[in-house]
Formats: sequence, structure tokens, C-alpha cells
Amino acid sequence: MSSKAEAGHYSPSIGVSAENWFSITHLLPAILAIVGATIMVLIRFQGSNLDILKETSQTNLALICYLASSLLFGMYLMGREQLMKKMATWSMIIGFMLNLSAWGMRWIEYTQFTQSQGDMVTIWPTLSLAEKINHTFPLSNLYDITLGLTTFLGITAVLVGVRNRYDFLGAITMPVGALFLILAVFLGNDINQPIQPILRSYWRPIHVGVAALSYGVCSVTFAVGILYLLKDKMRPERIALSIALFGVGIYLLVAALFGNFSLTDGTFGMNIVMLTPKMGEQPIRFSGARGDFLTVEFPFVGRFLQIVVVLFLASSAMYLKDMFLGEDAKLRKVATALFSIAIVFQALAIGTLYYQMKTTKDLGTHIPATGISKLNTLLNDDGHGHAEGDTSHQREQISTNAWLNQMGPNLRVNFSSNPVVSAGFFVILIGGLFFALFKLRGEQILKNLPSLEVLDDLNYKLVSVCFPGFTLMLILGAVWANESWGTYWSWDPKETWGLITWLAYASFLHTRFSHGWKGRRSAYFAILGFIFMLFTYLGVSYLLPGLHSYA
Repeated sequence: MSSKAEAGHYSPSIGVSAENWFSITHLLPAILAIVGATIMVLIRFQGSNLDILKETSQTNLALICYLASSLLFGMYLMGREQLMKKMATWSMIIGFMLNLSAWGMRWIEYTQFTQSQGDMVTIWPTLSLAEKINHTFPLSNLYDITLGLTTFLGITAVLVGVRNRYDFLGAITMPVGALFLILAVFLGNDINQPIQPILRSYWRPIHVGVAALSYGVCSVTFAVGILYLLKDKMRPERIALSIALFGVGIYLLVAALFGNFSLTDGTFGMNIVMLTPKMGEQPIRFSGARGDFLTVEFPFVGRFLQIVVVLFLASSAMYLKDMFLGEDAKLRKVATALFSIAIVFQALAIGTLYYQMKTTKDLGTHIPATGISKLNTLLNDDGHGHAEGDTSHQREQISTNAWLNQMGPNLRVNFSSNPVVSAGFFVILIGGLFFALFKLRGEQILKNLPSLEVLDDLNYKLVSVCFPGFTLMLILGAVWANESWGTYWSWDPKETWGLITWLAYASFLHTRFSHGWKGRRSAYFAILGFIFMLFTYLGVSYLLPGLHSYA
């Protein structure tokens, strides 16, 4: 660990030459990307029906660019080939342009949907511009916020990463952006209901827009914090430990709360998505059309995940023993081997799950007995119950089978069936690959990174952007809450965790200015703030229902 960085013996300006942040040369790539996105949105707005100008296509292309940029930046850091740097940078710029364009296309699709709903067909022309924006601004749910988050992450990476001193930034921010876009794809981009009347306020686009911006910049501070720790001689094994603990937490969460995975008998199921939620005249609704209780179990996947959990637990125990009870190179080597095998089984689980989801024709045969029973209740229970000896159970079972036969073509299982779980699968896998990369080529990559002073100073500058953003987010949210619900603060889970995130970044700045904490300590605060932000943005929405459950 750098004693200077830790003790705070340098100021942000020492070792970090002055940078003209408003140089037209450095701003031009972002300007070109914004102009390009605007042109594509205007073409779509004028009525173009080209598939490439649809939001889904733009998002998928942005994801491809982010993934390509991640790979090219990684190759650049290993070889310092200027051609790789140029290709990686332009992939990042084009990815941001497509990301921003997708967000604009999303706004157009919201507008088209809103205009077609009931009385809005006649009311729409009479609305003012501000009212139209309040109805359609594309920040209404987790998908929209994820798209906005990655847009602001992208522009931050472009504005900063085009400078020679920070040309490493895309190597760590583009994988993070790609993971968020993967989550967005899994969440699904359905627009199935207009914004709630109580939320139609001019505060919504302002408050949620500031939140998306803060989330995006916060994600970059996390990436820079990780790089700082690695540059400061933190062993890659700590990354493996973090990934292993994260993986165990994800699978325990899936087992305990969602019920899709059993650690004891090794079963794993994915929720059924029903494309057509009606049978005859009776609507059949599955909690947002995602079938939260109706699952399809796939052989082998659960067994693979059992092995992953056991290996993660074993490797974590060994890593922790090595960290706190005395260094042991042999134990660390065994732990790394177990962790690597776990990542292989993680890849096998994902591959097997994908193959079975694509090849399984009759989903009804894979629904467990508990799911069939609950489906019986939903389809046939009239609320009066059944007496002993009543033979209606047989009729109900026939009805269920008939329903499954009739609705079979409309039932699907894919990664979007369980978006957060699926995203967790890929975070674990990509985290494992990231660990392998640094384990094999870490010294070469870290040698090509700038000094600790530059990394620490960049993190400070980024936090100086996202902290005011979080501050403004809380203030605007309070004003909007008072307008909508009659109270400035209600200790709603989203509000509470937003405050916790704000306190983490406030602590970053307070300890820096008051106690001289810099370097590794500041990097830990940046990572902690991101973890709190991630729970605020995603965890609260699924685990702690409240006033913000609409998101």
C-alpha cells in the first residue's frame, strides 16, 4: 500500500498536471455522439419504421459496442497498441451514442403508447408540452432507469476517457456498463401501463433524471476505486473472495426469498412468462405477467449451482483464514483452484440453463407439483372450498391440463423470467473472468495504469460530481413527495437507502477534508457507496416494498 496515498501526504494537484476539461478537442467526441443520437431520434420521430431505429435494436447494438470496447481496452492495456486504443475508444463513443439514442427512442414509444390509451386519444392534442413530458418522460420503471444510468455512465466514460491521462478508464467502465445493459435486457422493455396519475408531475423527470445521472457517475467511481486497490498491490484473491461471497449471497437470497433454488435437493426453476394473459374471457394475471409462483424446473442446473455454492464457501473460508490468521501461500493456491472450478461450474449452469430453455417444448411437464396445485387454485377455486370426498379435484386437474394445453404456445421461459437472478448469474461469471485476467496478466495491466495519485484524484473529482447529485436527488424527492403524498419524508425504504448512500459519499468527502484520508481508504468509501447505491436502485425494488414499488 502506498504510504503517501494512505497518509494523505499529497494534495490532489501534486503529481496530477492541470487538465483543461473544457477543451473542444476533448469535448468533440461526446458532442458528435450526442448529435448522432439526436439525428437518429429525429428520423424515428418523423415516422421512420426501420427496425434499426427501434429502442430494442439500439439497446442491443449499444450492448455489443460496450462489450467490444471492453475487450479492446483490455487488449490495449496488455499491449499498449495504439490501434487497439483507437478502436476501443470509438467503440465506446458509438456505444454511448446508441445508448442515448435508445433512451430517446424509448421516449417516442412511451408517447405512442400513451396517445393510444382510452380518453387520451382525444385529450392528447389539448395537453401542454409540460403535461406531455410529465406523461411520457422515459424514467418510469427499473428498465428506464437502467437505460438512463448506462447513458450517464457512457457519457462520463467518453468525457473522461478520451484524455490521454485517463485512457485506461474504458477498460473498467465499459464492462460495468455492459452488465447494466444486460440487466436492462433481462428486465424487459414492455410498456404495459401509463404512469400513475399521482406521479404525473414536472418533478418526476427532474428528480429521477438527477438520480440516473448520479447512479451513472457513482458506477464510474466504483470502477476507479477497484483499479486503485489493484494498483495499490491489493491481491487479486480479494476480488475472488468478494465474488464468492456475492455468489453465496445471491443463491441464498434466491433460495430463501424467491424459492427458485433449493440448496438441499438441488432443484432450480425459472418463472414462466405468459405472453397472452387471457384464457377466453377470464384474465389470468401472474404478478406483472412474470409468473412469480409458476416455475419450470430444469435438470442439472440446480446440481451445478449446489457445487458452485459449496466451492464458493470452501474457497471463502480459505481466503479468510489466509487474510486474518496468517498468510499461507499453499492454502491461497488451493482456494484459488476451488474458486476457478466454481466459475467453470457457473458457466456450465448458465450454458445448460440456456440450452434447456431453448429446447424444452412442453413446459407443462416441467412444472413441479406445488406449481400445479397453485395453478389449480387460481383457475378453479371459487372461494368456498371443497368438502371431503368431493370429486371436483379431478375436474380441476383436467381443467388445469386443458389450460396448459391451450396456453402452451404462449408460455415462455427465458432469462427475462427472473431478471435479477439472471443478471446475478452473469455478474458472477464475468467477475470470475475478471479475476482470471488479473491473475494471469495483472502485473502487465497494472504497469500500464497511471500512478496512484492520478487514480485517487480522478475518484475525488467523480465523487465531487455524484455527491451533489445525490444531495439534489434527496431534496427534489422530498419536494415531489410532499406534492404527491403530503409529506416531505416518510422513511420509505427507497428514501432511507438513498440517504444511506448519500451518507457514504458525504463520509468520503468529510474524511478527506477533515482527516486527510485519501488513497485506499477513499477507494473503499467509493466502493461502499456504490454497493449502497446498487441496493437503493435495485435491491429495495425487489426486497423492500414501499411507496416506490411502482418503479
